[in-house]
Amino acid sequence: MLNNLPQLQKMLESEFDKNNYIVKISLTELNDRIQSANCGPAQWQIPAGVSLRGKVALVARCRAGGDMALFYQPVEIRLTSRVAVSTRALRFNERVDSDAVRMEERDITHLLTQNDLLDKLDDITGQQTRRGIAQGSILRRDMFEPLPTIRAGDNIRLVISGEGFRLSTEATALQSGQ
Repeated sequence: MLNNLPQLQKMLESEFDKNNYIVKISLTELNDRIQSANCGPAQWQIPAGVSLRGKVALVARCRAGGDMALFYQPVEIRLTSRVAVSTRALRFNERVDSDAVRMEERDITHLLTQNDLLDKLDDITGQQTRRGIAQGSILRRDMFEPLPTIRAGDNIRLVISGEGFRLSTEATALQSGQ
């Protein structure tokens, strides 16, 4: 059973390969039934609906005494990735400059949403924060927004047009926006 751990590692790496995650697998404990059944090399399967992070149970199929045996094997799967991290505390609506963020290898196993992690500093440099961010936080796309082109208090020209009409007036922006 243990001699087939590289196959499990390879299978899981292929599941995460498109996101550039580094996968580390630990057998938390070897299933006693597998040891007593004298299984040959295992074929690993991922049960439907299983989230492949943290402590999970994978299916191991192996030949035991001529019959195919099916066992659940507890495994711990840890994910790390190179992600953007805040180098200092950032305030609400603060413009992000290049010294406010850096790239680091971090454990992202228990993050609920991994798809919106930032893997390039260019994605957020020059944007502003949507909320306060603590120093050392892993940064996500939803924490930032483009700088507003109109600030609250700016004088603006408001134009409303439709079929056969056009209205225009001077106004003062009540809030910032694009």
